[in-house]
Amino acid sequence: DAVQAMTGSGGWPLSVFLTPEAKPFYGGTYFPPRDSFGRPGFERLLLAIAEAWKNKRAQLLSSAVAITESIAAQARQADPEELSVGVLNAAKSNLQAIFDAANGGFGAAPKFPQPGNLSTLLRHWRRTGEKEALDMVKATLDAMAKGGIYDHLGGGFHRYSTDAHWLVPHFEKMLYDQALVGRVYIQAYQAVKDERYAAVVREVFDYVLRDMTDPKGGFYAAEDADSEGKEGAFYVWDPAETRKVLGAKDARIFDAYYGVSSGGNFEHGKSILNAAKSADEVAKNLKADPNKIEMVLSQTRTKLLAHRSKRARPHRDDKIIAGWNGLMISSMAYGGAVLEEPRYIDAAKRAADFVLSTLRENGRLKRFYRDGRAVGPAFLDDYAFLVLGLLDLYEATFDSKWLVDARGLAMQMIDL
Repeated sequence: DAVQAMTGSGGWPLSVFLTPEAKPFYGGTYFPPRDSFGRPGFERLLLAIAEAWKNKRAQLLSSAVAITESIAAQARQADPEELSVGVLNAAKSNLQAIFDAANGGFGAAPKFPQPGNLSTLLRHWRRTGEKEALDMVKATLDAMAKGGIYDHLGGGFHRYSTDAHWLVPHFEKMLYDQALVGRVYIQAYQAVKDERYAAVVREVFDYVLRDMTDPKGGFYAAEDADSEGKEGAFYVWDPAETRKVLGAKDARIFDAYYGVSSGGNFEHGKSILNAAKSADEVAKNLKADPNKIEMVLSQTRTKLLAHRSKRARPHRDDKIIAGWNGLMISSMAYGGAVLEEPRYIDAAKRAADFVLSTLRENGRLKRFYRDGRAVGPAFLDDYAFLVLGLLDLYEATFDSKWLVDARGLAMQMIDL
């Protein structure tokens, strides 16, 4: 709460500096080990905090009191409020006030996808016809799909961007991000029928089916950011490596389109793939046929993905969490219906069967499954998200079995 009050956003990793009375006076999320990408390094931050505590302590203590009182005041405002059109209109206005018109998204770095905000804006546009709401969604989805936060070879979204331009991500991949961000792209495709959004959805879902799905049908939780002790090592490239895999001619096209350069845009001269230029721009610069450029890009992505698969992979968290599976079941079923892709609906059914048969004990839903054991009683979000998934699965199949299971879980959730 303190970091959100100070910076407008919050997440993990979280660093908060406190007075001896445990009152927060400064904080933030990601600080790199050393100064990089326009962000202060953690060492510089510690030295600055120590200097301020020594020479400007009165100001820090005053700030700590103000922040603590603000949080306490928010906690007291707990009276229920009717959900009205006025509340929804105010939400749109508030989001518009913090919208980054230059880069898409909301607030400053670090920047998260915030799919709930995007879905809210899409529903506002659908309800009111206000084009500004739709434009904010399109600008954000376009920027994310071009940026380094997106895995251009294997599909799927990384956790968040450490910069405002969606270029340098925290490379961790979470199942719930694939589910929720993927769902927004489905909704945007329904809204404007832009095939680029449908393509992103298919790539996200195919990534989950390829790398995040248990043989028994459940969906794994996450993949780490690091491999071989280095952040992002699995995902980054340099021109020497692309030339070796693709040959000089095709590598020239690939590097121009995805921003791979000798200087790099990441640590140690490596490059994070991002759609730095359009295919038309690359074709014009290289005096080539735009249609040929698209064909070469498709072929080179396939070759580099195969080459990348030989690298040391990031660690995979293979827990199968009930709630996160509910979100993925929901999006797979919903997306399969919208895109007319039965294989996504089938994957949702397999996951639902797994969760309902394996993560229940004496009729009670369990939190997660790993190594043959279902562990811990489920939380409220596990019930709610799984019910959502089963309802979407019912709407995708009209098999009443899923509706019956959803109702049973919802009643148990209310009883508990």
